[in-house]
Amino acid sequence: MRIVFLTLIGFLLLTTSCDDGDLIVTTFEFDENTVLRTCQNQQNILVYAINENPNEAIAFNFTPPGATNEASISLNEYASINTTDRIQQTEIPLNANNQITYRMFNTAVEGNYFCQSIPPSEPRVAEQYTTTNGGKVIMTVTVIEDNEDSDADGINDVDEIVNPTDDYRLVDTDGDGIPNYLDIDDDNDNVPTLTEIAIENTPTNENGYPDTDEDGIPNYLDNDDDNDGVLTRNEDLNAYEQGSIDAPILNPTDDDTNNDGIPNYLNPNIAISVSPPIEQSLPNRITRKFKVTFTAKNITMKKTNTEESISVETLNLGTYNFTNDVIIEPDTNEN
Repeated sequence: MRIVFLTLIGFLLLTTSCDDGDLIVTTFEFDENTVLRTCQNQQNILVYAINENPNEAIAFNFTPPGATNEASISLNEYASINTTDRIQQTEIPLNANNQITYRMFNTAVEGNYFCQSIPPSEPRVAEQYTTTNGGKVIMTVTVIEDNEDSDADGINDVDEIVNPTDDYRLVDTDGDGIPNYLDIDDDNDNVPTLTEIAIENTPTNENGYPDTDEDGIPNYLDNDDDNDGVLTRNEDLNAYEQGSIDAPILNPTDDDTNNDGIPNYLNPNIAISVSPPIEQSLPNRITRKFKVTFTAKNITMKKTNTEESISVETLNLGTYNFTNDVIIEPDTNEN
């Protein structure tokens, strides 16, 4: 965003004039390729971008919709998508609490300028424009998928597709509302897929994956791995002892009743079920990459200590990228 357009010449080049004399800005150099940074652990969220030639910056300070004043929140926390959605949008109204600020400085600006509790005296702010009430900012969060192994369960996404021409996000072997490519436990037996594909000294299927009961279904997709009639999740006999009825410790791999080195869930000769049956499932925690873009719509920016203002129809502030661990919640509306 080159604020030289605020000079008379700049206005002639980069704005259009309506019949009533209002100026509508139509061109900005800030766009979705502008790299945004953020200040974390504040009650408000602040995103900003700094340019060096000229020495200028733009910042958006806002209170996340639904957030309380009692707790601080980071953009990473607020923007993380913990559902099966790949994109989410939030509209943030511009007002006294949610403002975009443009500043031009007399010298270079350090990266932590906006994150200091007390603004430094240098560099000096030469010009400042701040949004007035009205308009909005659309925050768009997009999951960046590498299409390799989104859930890091050892099975590539392409191999968790029933038919490559189908929408693989709907393939959900265990019907728990989390598609296989995002599910760390594809069969919901409380033994992670990554663990089940690494089992040694056991029969394998035609694709080389462990298939203990040789029923053609690999262990990581089989909720009764040894085909003894007791679901794998219910062969976790010490779950309640190690935890509680309400919060059992979920780990069927450490139960070996006859001490033969083979856990019960892989031993067809041991068919003992815990009581009551296990209802809980492993938390589906995965690491996701996100892209957050901020787009201002129909805003007015007023110059400090003057009556000068400019109107902007659309302004892309930039993009913020981050990685975060999230627990994916089931989509109960999944068909």
